[in-house]
Amino acid sequence: MALGLVGCSSSTAVVEAEATSATVAPQVQPTKPIAFDPSIGASAKVAKLLNETVAMTAGQRHVPVVPAKEAEYRVQGYIQPKTDPAGTKISCTWHIRDKAGKSVKRIEVVELIEGKKGGDPWKFVDEAVAQRIAEKTADELVAWLPKADGSTPPATAAAPRA
Repeated sequence: MALGLVGCSSSTAVVEAEATSATVAPQVQPTKPIAFDPSIGASAKVAKLLNETVAMTAGQRHVPVVPAKEAEYRVQGYIQPKTDPAGTKISCTWHIRDKAGKSVKRIEVVELIEGKKGGDPWKFVDEAVAQRIAEKTADELVAWLPKADGSTPPATAAAPRA
């Protein structure tokens, strides 16, 4: 960090400026643990890539990914390609079930792969596409999942429509 002091005779200003500009990372509370069941609808290769990428990204966002028997929630993806004038859309519906198997949440993520269409849609799902889907999915999981201490995330208000 570069600071310029013109006409200052005290180093206190430098110390105070450095102290106030330092950012302190907020402590992140982990969520209740989840497990991923195999996704269906996509090719085996794509289903595996999506599950692994979503699990890794969720873990990076403090969502513990554990074996099914240790999970509070189980997540299963239903993956479907759709044609679009601009390319191919990959629609992912993530069903979340509690320990008893009761459906408690559904997250829908759609990713447009621009300019790519025709033939086998799964050939367009590469690591970059999987990462974009994973980021959107992980954001939704973090926003919804109860925290490990039992608290719930703050409700997000819908933005007013113009």
